[in-house]
Amino acid sequence: MAVLLLGQLHFLSEKEMASNIILAILVTSIATYSSRFLGVLTSEKIDENSKVYRWFNCLAYSTLAALISRMIIFPAGYCPKVITL
Repeated sequence: MAVLLLGQLHFLSEKEMASNIILAILVTSIATYSSRFLGVLTSEKIDENSKVYRWFNCLAYSTLAALISRMIIFPAGYCPKVITL
């Protein structure tokens, strides 16, 4: 794999590439699981009948509906080529 560093072409060795991949996996895992852990800690304090909770619930459902509608109205990839009944 080649990386452009300050105008010079630098080839990464397999060892460097492997360490970069492991670092990327660790960083993304920490970001994912730390947010989930904080969600678990704070979820006990959330009232399911509060206006804020209901607003976020509506926001989540509307985002899901928008994404599904987008897939149906503007299909990508092989979806436009599929014959529908």
